This record gives sequence, structure tokens and C-alpha cells, in this order.
Amino acid sequence: MRLLRGTTLLPALLVGSLWLQAQSPASWQSVFRQAEQLYNLEAPTDETDDRALRLYQSIMTNTRTPQWCRVTAMIRSGNIKQSTQEHRAARQYYASAMAANRPPAVDSVL
Repeated sequence: MRLLRGTTLLPALLVGSLWLQAQSPASWQSVFRQAEQLYNLEAPTDETDDRALRLYQSIMTNTRTPQWCRVTAMIRSGNIKQSTQEHRAARQYYASAMAANRPPAVDSVL
């Protein structure tokens, strides 16, 4: 049963990612705005952090999203992971942001 759950998650993420990529620029902007609202809550919860991470992940995988937005999503995801003491995951997000920010699309973010 455990294997079955994992095998259904990957196709669902792929379909979601493809759907987001097919959307107009206004759609990625809407997703980014939603993620930012959740990220900036004064009293975030595990649920709001998880939702923000999912939204940021969709931003990062959408090839139509501008570079600055993908880099910002990586940094924000790293910040969320760091706040939950998931330092290894945070470092991975930060490293991805630095690698993706060449030439610099986001100035002075790291």
C-alpha cells in the first residue's frame, strides 16, 4: 500500500506542473501572490507553511515563470524549511537559488 501512494503522487505532481506551465503569465503571478500571502502571515501554521511550499514548488517548476520569481520561491522555501529546523532542505533550496541566480536576476537576496 505504501508503494502505491508514492506511485500516485508523482503523476499527480507531474500533471499539476504541466497544467501550471500551460497557464498564462497572470496565473503564475496569482500563484506567487498566494504563496507570498501565506509566507507573510504573522502566525503561520504547519498547514499554511505546507501550502506555501507547494505553491512555491509549482513556481519553481514552471518554465514560464521569470527567473527572479523562481529564485525568490527557492529562497522563501529555504526560509520556511530553516524555520522548522529542516536545515539540510533549507541549504538545498539556498544552493539552488544561488545556482539559478546567474546572471543575477535578484539583487542582494542571499
